[in-house]
Amino acid sequence: MTTENTARQPKGVPVGGQFAATAHAEPAVSLAPPAPQDVLRSSLTAAAEKNEALLQSEWAQDVWAKYPHASFADVHIAGSGKEGLSTAGVDLYDAEGIQIDLDFDDEANLEESFDVRWGLGTHRDDARVVANLGPYSTAFSLDSIKERWDEMASSPEPLTDPFAHLTGMDRARAQSEFAQQLNREATAAYVEDLSAKLLAINPEFSRLYVNRNADVETGLTFTLDHVEDIHGNHGDVDLMELQDHGFQDIHLDPHVDYQEAGDRLYINLDPGN
Repeated sequence: MTTENTARQPKGVPVGGQFAATAHAEPAVSLAPPAPQDVLRSSLTAAAEKNEALLQSEWAQDVWAKYPHASFADVHIAGSGKEGLSTAGVDLYDAEGIQIDLDFDDEANLEESFDVRWGLGTHRDDARVVANLGPYSTAFSLDSIKERWDEMASSPEPLTDPFAHLTGMDRARAQSEFAQQLNREATAAYVEDLSAKLLAINPEFSRLYVNRNADVETGLTFTLDHVEDIHGNHGDVDLMELQDHGFQDIHLDPHVDYQEAGDRLYINLDPGN
């Protein structure tokens, strides 16, 4: 009787040496999650729209609390320039387009609680179906405001966690990297804003000199020192009004250059030159 020795090959390991064929499973198809910044931006926009709809609805409820027959409102806007826009009177109309007499205190309260930045285009379109208000009326529909809020209040909450697909340290690293990215972008915007404001004061300003400080508790920080024009003259500018300590940390470092003569640090106000 002959005993046959059969080699046992581990599962998944090919026989035949270095160049033996290996079976490969087809890779699973998975859709990449949206970029964190895109998710956060869309969530922020959705939250802002929902908050505006809520505030408009509360304003409409205040109207109905005193004037239950009101269907349309027209808030007059005045002012511009340095003072900005402000309210300048409120008119209310019933469903037939007939104006409602307002108590002086009620009108003042409605003016004060109205936000001139609200977007009311859709609600104005709905109001213009009432012929008595005219095609050029700036009145808006209170019912349209209520309907918009009712729809938003019943809709599901937008996705607010762009890292929901991650767990453990992968999630922690992604959150940390994204936070640093946002800080870098915000600091770049801060530097751009500083440059624009200083060049608006004097187009010949060229460098914003800064001081660097290192502290055990606060880490690396920068403070604004003075500004110079292309001729080396100091600018008469109150930098304290421009400085924002929220953007004076390590993320400012990539925007700071070193001047060997005098051992000074500066920000180039016109990176193109």
